[in-house]
Amino acid sequence: MSLSEEIISALRERNASGDTFEHMANISGVSRAYIHQIANHRSDPLKMSLEKFLALFPSAQIELAPARVPDNPAAAAAARSDYQDLRDKYQDLRDKYQDLRDKYLDLRESRPPLSTLSASNK
Repeated sequence: MSLSEEIISALRERNASGDTFEHMANISGVSRAYIHQIANHRSDPLKMSLEKFLALFPSAQIELAPARVPDNPAAAAAARSDYQDLRDKYQDLRDKYQDLRDKYLDLRESRPPLSTLSASNK
């Protein structure tokens, strides 16, 4: 079941168990019309703000888990190696950026001011 379907199903189950959309709206601060639109497929539940989602489902838990490293030692070593390669490339790019920035600042300091250039062209 997709997240969208889970949200719709949860709203419908609450409504079927006697919790009206009006009551849900009063408790959560989310409009009754919006709750009705979500429950009846007229609005996309995935476009709901996180604030509204947590107001409607205060006991919901959101898990932000990092990518899982495989249990296979060889695959885990390969994943670490890939990560290290990406980290090295990132550091190289940062170094190149810093070098270009330094060159730009040096050129900027060494050129004469624009007011001097415009005065000499007259």
